[in-house]
Amino acid sequence: MNMGICADGDNFAAIIPRNTTVPARRDMLFTTTHDNQTEAPVAVYEGEGECAEENHLLGYFKITGIPLAPKGAVEISVCMDIDAANVLRVFAGVVTPHGQGVPPFIEVRMLTLDDGHGWCGQALAKMYGGKLDLAVLPKKIQP
Repeated sequence: MNMGICADGDNFAAIIPRNTTVPARRDMLFTTTHDNQTEAPVAVYEGEGECAEENHLLGYFKITGIPLAPKGAVEISVCMDIDAANVLRVFAGVVTPHGQGVPPFIEVRMLTLDDGHGWCGQALAKMYGGKLDLAVLPKKIQP
């Protein structure tokens, strides 16, 4: 199955496509959807549906410390890593410019997992009102 996150409203952004050979590590760039957005929840799903809600919620976490900027100005990298034992790790953080005395990637790991009874999805909807605040960045064209 595809592994990815909810972005652009309720769309499912697949980061690791189905039938990918493991171990595998893939990342995708996203951006903020609001001016001066300082945090963003990340909901991790597996499935084949185009809408996130059509897929199985694996867990979620929140990226904090996003610098104040107009919407779309901050890049956020989400990386998924599946090891040889099929253990999924999800990392995310703000991509910062080099040379400013801060790490180029501030890492957050997914800690909350669904137990299969739907409590994770219910808690996510209650906490964030079902609205997740990331948008997929278009791929940059290489010169």
